[in-house]
Amino acid sequence: MKAVQLPRPRASARRRACILAVAALISVAVVWAYHYPPQHYASPMKDWLPAEPDRELTDEERASRVVFRQILLTPTVQSRRSKVAFMFLTPGSLPFERLWDKFFEGHDGRYSIYVHASREKPEHVSPLFVGRDVHSEKVQWGTISMVDAERRLLANALQDIDNQHFVLLSDSCVPLHNFDYVYDYLMGTNLSFIDSFYDPGPHGNFRYSKNMLPEVTEADFRKGSQWFSVKRQHALMTIADNLYYTKFKLYCKPGMEDGRNCYADEHYLPTLFKMMDPSGIANWSVTHVDWSEGKWHPKAYRAQDVSYELLKNITSIDTSHHVTSDSQKIVTENPCLWNGAKRPCYLFVRGTDRGVLLPKEGHEEVADVALQLGKYCMDEPVKSPLIFGEWEVVYCSVPTSPGGIYRTPLGRLVFKTNDMVQVVEAPDIVRNRLSLSIFGLDGAVSLKGKLNALDSKWIQVIFEPPELKLGSLGFRYGGESEVKLEITYVDEKIRLGKGSRGSLFVFLRQ
Repeated sequence: MKAVQLPRPRASARRRACILAVAALISVAVVWAYHYPPQHYASPMKDWLPAEPDRELTDEERASRVVFRQILLTPTVQSRRSKVAFMFLTPGSLPFERLWDKFFEGHDGRYSIYVHASREKPEHVSPLFVGRDVHSEKVQWGTISMVDAERRLLANALQDIDNQHFVLLSDSCVPLHNFDYVYDYLMGTNLSFIDSFYDPGPHGNFRYSKNMLPEVTEADFRKGSQWFSVKRQHALMTIADNLYYTKFKLYCKPGMEDGRNCYADEHYLPTLFKMMDPSGIANWSVTHVDWSEGKWHPKAYRAQDVSYELLKNITSIDTSHHVTSDSQKIVTENPCLWNGAKRPCYLFVRGTDRGVLLPKEGHEEVADVALQLGKYCMDEPVKSPLIFGEWEVVYCSVPTSPGGIYRTPLGRLVFKTNDMVQVVEAPDIVRNRLSLSIFGLDGAVSLKGKLNALDSKWIQVIFEPPELKLGSLGFRYGGESEVKLEITYVDEKIRLGKGSRGSLFVFLRQ
């Protein structure tokens, strides 16, 4: 008997037809959409160090950078016993020791305590603090001895390999959240919380001394709060540094030339990390301090001031202002754990589908913040190495500007936008990528372009025909496209741009 051949399965034919139909649909969409290609986006930065300077590095600089690079490349120790080191810099006894005792209660093995008392031996009322004093030296406000005390605390805390995050606290600090919140917040981030901002006024860059050259330029000079919280690699960097520490020890102190006063604890760490690992710090502190009175010292809360409403108001703060000494303000992020939770204005757009879900008032707020930040834009941002790196678009005032038809109401129903990324490579290469999915298939549209500087702020990018990939299929089609963008602000974390058609873009480097 002759066997009858069974028909071959043809289910794959239907799948191929579906893919071809989707590809055809996307082909038409892409040709139109990428006449308006995505113009900037952000993602983690590839390079941890700033661009190599034009001048020849000194032997000391080269050696320092080698050490810093090795420290930063050292992987984080994964331990089930990871701890947060709480380092108290105090003149003597801790007035809120009983409160801290309550904060630590029930969390043995998840924290370490270190006390640096600079004037007198503290008397401890909590058994948790007994035996936690470290060798201390006298500390004089405004001098390098403040930094010395910080480094002394870090050196003691680093001896415990389980300490993975290091928090500097004063005798007047109190916790605003419970231990679990603080522990999860600090251990769950790969950033250090070091306050760092540019202050063009008399109590900022006016303090800079040209004696710091060539290692520290005035453009790199930064200011910030003394109170920090750093990950282990940054703690190691701080005590390993000798070159930059010496510069600040010699040339940042009270009573300098021309009657100027410089305070190392306000400038050393903000400048060091701005130069060596700008993408590794958050540019804000986890400690809330109220400078609204405009005095040399922050507002002091007395017993009669402290209430439930005060603590509630502090922890509900969601904006922070760096007040510069020329009476202008720079908006930054600052979630505080000891004295309010804050975030940067440019992150208000998170969770809004790149601005699509923002109400009119939200767009107005972003536009206002962009206008304020634009006042601090450098003179020639096009020439700055800060424009290079990987960027993600987190906001656009016109939804269809980045992504064209994919970002229209109908397009967002059909295509799910996964991310929008732009890489700007020195000297003049731009790569845009829009990742999306449709009917369970992952795809991407990519563009490669050449960047041309039109003047000190405007750039032009001429893109090659787009490349579409959908599943295993990939092909090019369409023609060249061109965009023009004005860079209205750029720093280590954020870039603002305005398109030739008036669209406002916010790009974030992570």
